[in-house]
Amino acid sequence: MRPAVLACGWLLAADAFLLVDAALERRAPAAELRFDERAFPLSDYGRDNTALRLRPQWRETALWLTAGKLAEFGLDPRSRARKQVLAVVNRQGEVVGAGLDPARLGELYPDRTAYAFTPAVITVSGTASATPAAIHVLTRSVHVPAHLRGVFDRLDPARIPLTAPRYEVSVCFGPSGRMWLCGARALP
Repeated sequence: MRPAVLACGWLLAADAFLLVDAALERRAPAAELRFDERAFPLSDYGRDNTALRLRPQWRETALWLTAGKLAEFGLDPRSRARKQVLAVVNRQGEVVGAGLDPARLGELYPDRTAYAFTPAVITVSGTASATPAAIHVLTRSVHVPAHLRGVFDRLDPARIPLTAPRYEVSVCFGPSGRMWLCGARALP
């Protein structure tokens, strides 16, 4: 009986920690960017799943990841390696830079409505290829909260917009780079 009580206590403590951490992260967003449907399309959530998610289409080109930039991260382009960093993303969903120090990135990219920082991984191939390194943003989907679902419930997730986007979303980024949907509106 006693191990079960201890296990329940640990679970409750872990849940409480996660809830407090999420509340602190969302208390004052570090940045808020607006994206349209092309950058944040609906995820194919299937018939049996009622969760609604958006799937960011990050443009993760890494032409700026030169040997000098890799050295700043302590990476050698001649050896295989991975390093977690903060990617700098812009309103078009492009990864335009990266860094390890959020304060330094804030100095380089001060406009919190044009740029945000989010966790990413730089991967070095260790080969002499044309693209010796790549960057991948870790967040691959964003949950649509219940109070914003009305904008999306009328849309067919299987229909890709062929002309103009049908909606715009506001994505908030917390101090640690975690992102969440903080607004949505239908476009005319």
